[in-house]
Order: sequence, then structure tokens, then C-alpha cells
Amino acid sequence: MAINEASKPDGELRDLDLSSLSFEEFTAFFFAREVVPDDEQYDYYLTDLHGEKYFESLPSSPEILVNHLTKLFSEFGQIASKYTLAQVDQGIWGMWGANLRLYEFLFVSFVPLESRLRCILSMYHVYSDYVSLLEREPDPEIESGIYCGEMPQNRIQNHAPYSRR
Repeated sequence: MAINEASKPDGELRDLDLSSLSFEEFTAFFFAREVVPDDEQYDYYLTDLHGEKYFESLPSSPEILVNHLTKLFSEFGQIASKYTLAQVDQGIWGMWGANLRLYEFLFVSFVPLESRLRCILSMYHVYSDYVSLLEREPDPEIESGIYCGEMPQNRIQNHAPYSRR
């Protein structure tokens, strides 16, 4: 399904299939957007970049979706640096927020455990390759999200990644 074909012939809205997007389209879907106020964000991610609205998000392949998330988190420093902090924050909320709830796919048994674990482990790179390296001051419009308060490198620089003891 192309991302601009949201309506069925009878005018009903289609379901959004994020797993049908290429990885590049997937990342653009979340980050290459105008930043909108919080009260507009719930339905914002049921609208594609061309303005087409969808009924709900149902992936045809939850495993592909988890693999897209894994690649995104693994390459987060390179990908997120192309966008403003506000776009990154909004995109993260779009992924994990109440509407799309992509985190649920990390807990379903029909996605192979190895894929789910690889995705969870890749989340470390969001912090090690992006948040801890931010050299700019926080955006005053962002009050929550991945970056709030003092500069993260002041909190993280002397901490090693989590390890079992």
C-alpha cells in the first residue's frame, strides 16, 4: 500500500500499515513533520505526510515493524541529528504514545523473541549515540520527552552501560 492511498473506493478510511513502509519512509513518517501542539498530536500520526487520514494503525507484519524500530534505535544518532529536537521528541511520543502504542509489539509472542530482544537492546543507542552527545540547550517548548532539564552529558558521561553483577 502506498502511503497516500488511505481511502477505500467507498470513501471509508483504510488502516495504516507502518510495516509496509520502507525504513526511510518509516523514519520520515515520525520525524519529518511540522511540530504541532500537544493537543493535536493524538490523531497526528494517523495522518501521513501527504495529509491522508487513516482509521487506525494495524501492521501486516509486526516483525518488520519491530525490525524498523531496531534499525532506527541502532542508528538513532545519525538519523535524529537530521531533525530538530522538537521533531525528535514529537516523533518518539508518536511511536510510544497512546494512539500507535508501538511498544506493544515488543511483548507479543507472534514476533520472534530474538527480534524483540534485539529491539530492546538497541534502545541503548538512543542515549549513548544521541542524548548523551547533545550540545545544545533544551528547547523551551519541550517540557517532557527524551530530553529535559540539565545537559545529559553531565549526568551520563561517567556512567558505564548497564551490566549484570
